[in-house]
Amino acid sequence: MESNVVIETKKILGKEKLEVLEMIFGEMTGSPLSINLQRFKADHDDWIELIENIESTDQLIRSNDIQKGHVLFGSTLLLLDNQKAKDLVNVINDIFPWLKSAYKKFLSEPIRVDELLKDIQGDPEITLEALNYMRDISGLIHGTTAGFPYGQDAKFYISEAVLKRKGGIEILEDYFRWHYLNPSKPVTLSSSSRMARHKKSSDIRFFTTENISERPEWFNNLDQSQKKMINEIDEALKSGLCALPVMGVRALIEYEVIKKVGDQGSFRTRLEEFSNKGYATLAYAEHIHSVFDTGSAAIHRGHIPNQDDVKTCIEVIMHFLKGIYDFEQKINSLKNNTPRRNPSP
Repeated sequence: MESNVVIETKKILGKEKLEVLEMIFGEMTGSPLSINLQRFKADHDDWIELIENIESTDQLIRSNDIQKGHVLFGSTLLLLDNQKAKDLVNVINDIFPWLKSAYKKFLSEPIRVDELLKDIQGDPEITLEALNYMRDISGLIHGTTAGFPYGQDAKFYISEAVLKRKGGIEILEDYFRWHYLNPSKPVTLSSSSRMARHKKSSDIRFFTTENISERPEWFNNLDQSQKKMINEIDEALKSGLCALPVMGVRALIEYEVIKKVGDQGSFRTRLEEFSNKGYATLAYAEHIHSVFDTGSAAIHRGHIPNQDDVKTCIEVIMHFLKGIYDFEQKINSLKNNTPRRNPSP
């Protein structure tokens, strides 16, 4: 039987969005289950705006960092009538008490996925798929090694917050409680976006010009993914949104840190390595972490930052990128152009 949380969330999303989500999940293949969203849009061009809304506003679809493609956000499984989705929800609920027990044993130590597979009964492939969906859920897993959970010797870190939770289904439902069912401000169909709007503020922007040729030199040194992320953040800022831009800034930070040091351990661990390699001072690394945490709070805890905080996040990420893609190259050029001292006789 569906809970009231699921029933009310379905009402808010509407029949069309639910139908799209069912079709996307039904066409997913591989391990983890994923879909070529570009192909899906091309095959269902009458749904393009609906799909983009589900992806960018509801954020029930995310890119897959293991293989090219997109996957559904973990909590979305509760909305589907597909039997495999129901099986995955049941396995997530079975894994939850294991996580709680494992945290008490291992605390902040990394845990091998193999350890979990030995204890959880059932099809290992379903268990791995469920574990992959659980990485989306706030308060369960706060760090993983590359290729988690399918990679050889894959490991993960359990969040201390797991001790405060009651069950896997409750945690899956929390996403909808926080973003759709706020009792102090009921969500309607016209305001189902979890991105709260604030008064427009044209002075909070990455760039004040739409002309790409007039953008700073460091922007031209970014890769296409970074440029697209910045453009989307700017579009959100132009619309007066406050939560979505800081989520984008968080993604930019994590993307850059992983590019430089790899995807090993928690974000804190990666940021320390980032600093150790000379990309940021220890003090500035703390500033970066504060901005990253603001984005995490928006994603996982329904936090809507004020405009001053959004502006701070934008200023920090601009300084962050400029330091890597502008100053670094200019300093290298400066070194090359500076004549060396003659050796002492």
